[in-house]
Amino acid sequence: MEVDNIEAAKRMVEHRLGVAFLPRTAVVRSVTSGNLVLVSIEESPEMSRSIVALKRRDVPATGPVAAFLEVADAMGEKRDGAQLSPTLATEFENLQLIDLFT
Repeated sequence: MEVDNIEAAKRMVEHRLGVAFLPRTAVVRSVTSGNLVLVSIEESPEMSRSIVALKRRDVPATGPVAAFLEVADAMGEKRDGAQLSPTLATEFENLQLIDLFT
């Protein structure tokens, strides 16, 4: 099963409904408290994660927002065609997805 929420994935694992690949920072407390256990995987393939920024399409980026996006753009990889998922696109039609890092 695939879920799009870290907390939901953690709860499913805690209720013995599967396993999950999650960011280490998201599970520190659960691991420390003994609710979850880290599992090492031998010969695991390199994994990456896309990080995006969202901004209103109808409002120009100015001030700190523009500065943040400029720095992030300089750091990130270029990838054409970044799009919102159909669900988000419908719900937030004024948002623009800006692909920062992959």
